[in-house]
This record gives sequence, C-alpha cells and structure tokens, in this order.
Amino acid sequence: ELILIAAVLIGGYLDMNLIPAGKWILMIAIGLLANTYLFDLVSIVNNTSLAEYAKRDRASRKLNLKQMLPGYALVSLIMGMLFNFETWPGGNTIILIGWGLGIVSIYLLYNKLASDRKFSRDVISRILIMGVVALFFYLLPPYYWFDKIYTNYPEYIQARKNFDKDPKSDSLKIIMEQSYQSVKK
Repeated sequence: ELILIAAVLIGGYLDMNLIPAGKWILMIAIGLLANTYLFDLVSIVNNTSLAEYAKRDRASRKLNLKQMLPGYALVSLIMGMLFNFETWPGGNTIILIGWGLGIVSIYLLYNKLASDRKFSRDVISRILIMGVVALFFYLLPPYYWFDKIYTNYPEYIQARKNFDKDPKSDSLKIIMEQSYQSVKK
C-alpha cells in the first residue's frame, strides 16, 4: 500500500513536470491502488495475505457490506481526485459520492467497533485521511492543476479551456492540437 502511494506521488510529480513517463506511472499506480483498496482492504488492515484471508473466510462467501463499502468509498475518492487532477469532467461528483459512501462506512464501522476495534479504527482512519485529501482537491478551482502543469504554455491553456467549453467544434480542436505541439517540443 505504501509503495503504491509513493508511486502515485512520484507519478504526479513527474506528470506535473511534463516528464513523459509521469502520466503512465500515475495512471498505473492509481489503478493498482484503487484495486488494492477495492479487493484487498480487509487483508491489508488485518495484516494477512489475500490467500490466508480467502482460506479463513471461505466458509462465509456472502457479501459483507461493512467490509465492501469502505473499499468503494476509498476508490471513489481516489478516482475523483484523479479526475480533478486530469481536468476530466465529473471529478467533484465522484468525490461527493466517495464522501457519501465514506460517511455510511464510518457509521457502519463505528457500530462494529466493539466487535472488531482494530479493523474498524484502521479503516476509518484511511477513509478520513483520504477524505481530507479529497476535500483539498474538491475545493481547488477548476483547471488548477492544469494551469500549474502548463504554466509555461499559456496558448495551450487557453486553447484547451476554449475546446472544453465547446468540444464539438472542430476548429477549436485543431487549435488545441496545434498549440499542444509546442508543449511536446
């Protein structure tokens, strides 16, 4: 988990400095981190391997909402932050969904505290940390990261913003693609 978080941070740094492999590292690391939280959260928090967890809980194959919902909350928060970072539409909506799932998860886990205190405490702390980071992304103005990354290319910034306002315009698309060529040089 910590290695994937470090890879996300390194990929984000490289992407912000327009180093070509940065976006790939960022996307792969976020995808792996999201999958880890979605499928392996219980084994991570319990400090067991996924194989041990599967053997131990093989008898109870029913879906457990208290164990699945936190993973969905974390994935939603991570994906919302990614969408905001990449200036894709819908990032704030995904973050709001993640907060909603997180609040429900915290409620369900808080009621479970008496039976499994360590698991609930660890999952709640992950949701709260990710929720605070997502709040930071949510409060940033649109195009904040885009403006920071391409600060030396104002013509590309303006062309991209114009194209995003009218994505069906072929002329704006051509202007944006032409101005992007100056970034690639």
